[in-house]
Amino acid sequence: MLIVGTTYVLGEEWALALTEVNKISPDSKHWDRHQIIRVIRNDMIHEYDEVLGLTSDFPGIGQFAIPGGTIDNGKVHLEHTVDELKEMANQVRGNPSVDIKDVVGQEDIIVA
Repeated sequence: MLIVGTTYVLGEEWALALTEVNKISPDSKHWDRHQIIRVIRNDMIHEYDEVLGLTSDFPGIGQFAIPGGTIDNGKVHLEHTVDELKEMANQVRGNPSVDIKDVVGQEDIIVA
């Protein structure tokens, strides 16, 4: 499936997933923390990538992914909006000792 980049997401949009990962900066001088949100628009996946800051500003917080829905046999089932996923991510980031599975309420969470 083709993933298209986008420069925005709307809070009320249904989201497929939110991930927070560390990526090397374009100048290769430091690591940045990115929040990546995938939404469905016009039957295509659109990906929004926002730099949250330096990775060093997020001590003790691992990379994670929060599903907003699932794809089953080509059919998309969305359960959460962009705003809902962002709130869940804020809870995880705000308390590094929290178990992300408790915040999201699902067992199929990926924590790296």
